[in-house]
Amino acid sequence: MADLDAIGASLGLKVLCDYIKRKDTETSGKKFIEAKIVYDPKNVEKKTKGALLNSFSKDEMEDIFVSPQELVSERISTSLIKANTLLIIADVSRPANVMYPPLLDKISSIAVIDHHRRAEDFINDPVFQYIETSSSSTSELVTELCEYGNFPYIDIPEKYATLMLAGIFLDTNYFRNNTTGMRTFEACMILKDYGADNGKADDFLKDEYEEYALVTKIMATLKTPFYGVVVAKGDAKDIIDAATIAKVANQCIQIKGVDAAFVIGRTGEKEIRISGRSDGSINVQLLLEKLGGGGHQAASAVALSDITVDKAEEQLIQVLSLYLNDSRIKEN
Repeated sequence: MADLDAIGASLGLKVLCDYIKRKDTETSGKKFIEAKIVYDPKNVEKKTKGALLNSFSKDEMEDIFVSPQELVSERISTSLIKANTLLIIADVSRPANVMYPPLLDKISSIAVIDHHRRAEDFINDPVFQYIETSSSSTSELVTELCEYGNFPYIDIPEKYATLMLAGIFLDTNYFRNNTTGMRTFEACMILKDYGADNGKADDFLKDEYEEYALVTKIMATLKTPFYGVVVAKGDAKDIIDAATIAKVANQCIQIKGVDAAFVIGRTGEKEIRISGRSDGSINVQLLLEKLGGGGHQAASAVALSDITVDKAEEQLIQVLSLYLNDSRIKEN
């Protein structure tokens, strides 16, 4: 379920790749082929799909993206997938979580650029990896690569810059998360120089009325099983977008006295998701890793299969009872 940070970072990487490839073809005389972003609407978060449709025409979408179905096509795959093709994975490093996992077996040269901590099930043998957990977002990392690489000026289109800025807004919860730093604001300044529209970036993240009502409904279930820790959950009958669950967790952590928040909701017929957020005093990544998840110490998540919302809550409470004290971050 790619979000605005994943797609924004991918757009920035496309600009960088096209720049390098264009310079290479100018000197070698080879045919220039633009980089493509693998895009499957079924595996993209709802607001991200809306932002893309709002930003690009149908022709632009066809120029920028390629679908998994097209990659299966012999005509497309032979033109895009060659022996020297590079596949760049952005904003994720676990093989099962990429947009189109079969590509990992089709392409031998793989690069990984991510701001989440490396998990045990990491993409096998990448030729390049840039994992920077201190960064607020992958869009921030890619902005730095475009700006501070050993290249002349690289022109990021305004639409791309706006989507990258929205990705930073999303992952920092509008600069409230403790991963926000000087580099984050510098990246935002760079994107503004490229013409990023913060008004549009903000609009991409706004809730529809139905989502706002659902967020309020879930917030009403808040309870405090441990001091400084709150847990909320969606109705077992409701299918909830993963981004909405994360939004509730972000709102919970804004409540005074809350050190960590966990929100549980059904995201599919057989999938339950738990989003965890922290003010920096509790490592929610350590806790949700016990359930098979991962992320940042201040923002983490896990997806559980073939389980009920209530059972997921029980498992979470059990993990909290065993490991909460170990997860508290001691100040120096």
